[in-house]
Amino acid sequence: MRSPIILFIFCVIYPPLFAQQNYFVSTKGNDKNPGSKQQPFKTLQKALLKVHAGEIIYLRGGIYPLGISIKVKGLAQAPIMITAYQKEKVLFKGDKSSKNNDIRILGDWIILKNIELRDSYNGLVLEKNASHNILENIRSHHNHFSGFMITRGAAYNSIINCDAYDNIDIGGSMGDGGNADGFGTGSRIGNHQYIGPGNRFINCRAWHNSDDGFDLWKSGNPVTLINCQAHDNGYAKGDGNGFKLGPNNPIHSNDYHVVINSKAWNNKQNGYDYNDNKNALTLYHNSASYNRVNYKFLGKAAHIMIENKSIQSQSFNKLSSYIVDINNSWHNKILPQ
Repeated sequence: MRSPIILFIFCVIYPPLFAQQNYFVSTKGNDKNPGSKQQPFKTLQKALLKVHAGEIIYLRGGIYPLGISIKVKGLAQAPIMITAYQKEKVLFKGDKSSKNNDIRILGDWIILKNIELRDSYNGLVLEKNASHNILENIRSHHNHFSGFMITRGAAYNSIINCDAYDNIDIGGSMGDGGNADGFGTGSRIGNHQYIGPGNRFINCRAWHNSDDGFDLWKSGNPVTLINCQAHDNGYAKGDGNGFKLGPNNPIHSNDYHVVINSKAWNNKQNGYDYNDNKNALTLYHNSASYNRVNYKFLGKAAHIMIENKSIQSQSFNKLSSYIVDINNSWHNKILPQ
């Protein structure tokens, strides 16, 4: 039998083994409840006040209001998970009218998964140095601005298997539909708001957004996109690029983005656009078809383009002679600047 002293020391060094608790939230709950499965909280905000590293918040099926700020911090070995319970449908729904009408993550080591949000103002935002977070299996649509946004120093975040569609900014600064993207990164309110390093989009899909599918506007640090899709973007006054990979941030110009094994088709403007990025971009094993221009990479940067396919477009690709061109499908079709 362990002595009381040894047991005390063990509990101090390894408190999560004894203190870990999971919480439940339900639209039929009450914030005065203990947050158990039988007596759940009513709001996610209440559960966030209780949760600690290594614990899980389960959301029961139902429609929840937006205006959520997630500031909790997990640990590398003990992240905090927020997820729908089993296969129940969880929807966060707003009214598009308020700029606080969204979900904002400001914490670290958080896993948010298996939810849907719509009719927000900014969609789902990672900001203010939020780092090492995972967003997985989330649908964000019919928002005033973008579906997902990474900005203000957020770093080492992974957005995995997420969908962004039917986002449009009616009455926006660029006219109806001029700014609403599926997925966006970087600076929107000033060049000092660039992102941190290590952000990734994996298996994500963007379609029928009024502006661009993926927009890496003045990001300031490299973004990696793997197995992503962008199609049918660009209507009203939106540009309509599948993957907009620039411009580079003028204050912190480290925008060396990488796109791997992705697809762009039927976008109003360009499938893949360097968008005046002065840094070298890398595109490997991507495909584009039925865009106005499939690939637009001009300027003097030595963009690395390997094994990309251009199947059909309204106009020839616009490619500079500085490109590192290896086994792409458009050999001998480079146009002058």
